[in-house]
Amino acid sequence: MKKTALALALGLVASCAMAATKIVVFKNGTTAQQRKSQVEALGGKLVADYEYINESLADFGDMPARSLNLDKARSAPDATVIDENPTRDWLQSGIYPPLAPVSGIVSQARMASDSEPPAPVAEAASSGVMADAKYRLPWGVERVNAAGAWKKGLDGSGVKVAVIDTGIDFNHPDLAPNIAGNYNALNHDAAARDDHGHGTHVAGTVAGVGDNDVFGVAPKAKIYAVKVLNARGRGDTAGIVDGINWTIGQHVNVINMSLGDKVGGEDDVPAFRQAVKAAHDAGIAVVCAAGNDYGGAVNIPAAYPDAIAVSASTYSNDLAGFSNKGPQIKFIAPGSSIHSAKAGGGYTFMDGTSMSSPHVAGLAALAYQAGAAGPDQAMEMLRAAALKLHSLKDNEQGFGLVNAEKIGK
Repeated sequence: MKKTALALALGLVASCAMAATKIVVFKNGTTAQQRKSQVEALGGKLVADYEYINESLADFGDMPARSLNLDKARSAPDATVIDENPTRDWLQSGIYPPLAPVSGIVSQARMASDSEPPAPVAEAASSGVMADAKYRLPWGVERVNAAGAWKKGLDGSGVKVAVIDTGIDFNHPDLAPNIAGNYNALNHDAAARDDHGHGTHVAGTVAGVGDNDVFGVAPKAKIYAVKVLNARGRGDTAGIVDGINWTIGQHVNVINMSLGDKVGGEDDVPAFRQAVKAAHDAGIAVVCAAGNDYGGAVNIPAAYPDAIAVSASTYSNDLAGFSNKGPQIKFIAPGSSIHSAKAGGGYTFMDGTSMSSPHVAGLAALAYQAGAAGPDQAMEMLRAAALKLHSLKDNEQGFGLVNAEKIGK
């Protein structure tokens, strides 16, 4: 995506902007010049323009959003709302030590409501993806039966997946071959390198190539690293909107956002909600973590109607104790003690719906490879391939746990 001339000249980016910045959400169809003119009519100074989302970031000094929203009908008729742009802690996952019993019994895993177990490692090794594998599959990748899809030729080839997170370790051997692009919304002049660890772990579950220790669900998908959170897992709404705007310009197929906040349901943060809708309308499946508030309401952005919200399951196919639940949940996926890539090299185990979401993002990549023409078709393919877990309610699992081998049947 081309940055606007003004944004380049100022050298400012969304998440590094002053606290005085606010996001102006415009009606669809406004031009960049109209957005700039109406920001100035409100007394603001344009900082950045998000061309694919019809939003602008502007500096309004000390003017509160409440006053600006009262004035917008007169001064900015195309503006629908003006959002504050606070910095938030978007990550709620924890790092856990290796659990040897899990890796020791993954080949015996079964989907609780299906008569067919996930493909055992010995059988999966005959597929092209795993021909040179030296290690067993992570239990979550095996639980969704990714190897069953690989045997059919569905491995993510030709599909683009954006990981909007803390960045990615580009040098990790299980990720480097699949990195196809990157964008740093915190600093446009820097690469989207991971200084936290969260984004690297997530990316490994989506599309780890398995050269050393980690296979992702879609091991031949191309990964686009989008850094919107800093080393503490914090960032503002504008940075995330900027990252989504960039991915739309890259024509990715899937976005994974393993981030969230319990700010109050799907009607919160209109600028964020419109950005997710813009991505969906551009043909992108937006997969999001439900949140880790121990049974609380689904966080945003997962709660938004254009997102695919994912809850977390345990090895025994129960709802993970930390996982949120609610009517917005579309699927459940493994999220406990997930083994994946570690920033700086090596591997680690993590818990969270942050870990379940990338399983479904990888499955969505397989659906696009199988012929899905957009997010709604991808969603329908996954729904048709999902199986209900008998012990869980609908608001805990949505359509259930996806069996990758059934995608595209």
